[in-house]
Amino acid sequence: MNSNDNINAKIQSKLSIERTLLANRRTLLAYIKSAIGLIVSGAGLMNFIDNPIWVAIGVICVILTPVTIILGIIDFVHVSRLIKRESEFLETELEEHI
Repeated sequence: MNSNDNINAKIQSKLSIERTLLANRRTLLAYIKSAIGLIVSGAGLMNFIDNPIWVAIGVICVILTPVTIILGIIDFVHVSRLIKRESEFLETELEEHI
């Protein structure tokens, strides 16, 4: 490998890590968006429908809101650590080949 190939490989590696980090952030935002949908739906069901079954479903939706946010945060932190570990591994691999 010549020096240009090494530089290109390093740039591609960094760009792929950045894309993965952005995808991880988008996933966290999707969890938050789902949680907002749950709380809005739950509040609507509890306040605007008089059927006790639908009110119970609304309460379940509201209860699931913090669970969804917590799961999203746990997933985000876990994947962020995996990405960081893989990034450090790729850095050392690329440094060895230069």
